[in-house]
Amino acid sequence: MRLTKPLTVTYKTSKTQEVTKAFPEDSFQHLFWEQQKAATEKKDSRSMSWHPLMIKWCLYLRHLSGKAYEMLHDSGCIKLPSKRTLRDYTHCVSSTSGFSADVDQYLLKLHVEH
Repeated sequence: MRLTKPLTVTYKTSKTQEVTKAFPEDSFQHLFWEQQKAATEKKDSRSMSWHPLMIKWCLYLRHLSGKAYEMLHDSGCIKLPSKRTLRDYTHCVSSTSGFSADVDQYLLKLHVEH
């Protein structure tokens, strides 16, 4: 089921300032609202730059239920990253059985950066 009018109208007519004031700036709810607002304002969904926390949340949601994620994404009710975007984040290192030198190098790099 696809909505004929996405939430763009709702975002534009709603009291955005009241919603953003209702949640602290460092909360996920505030971030979620801002990301939804930004996504609805994009003419091309491929140009949306998703916040890393939104990506992590979407990966978690997709992990819990791939079908539920697809249904939410395809419904247009809320804007979510595409399956391809999520795949790009989960397949950054090729997976094999056993230990992987690529994963070791990646983890060492992360450790040095932090």
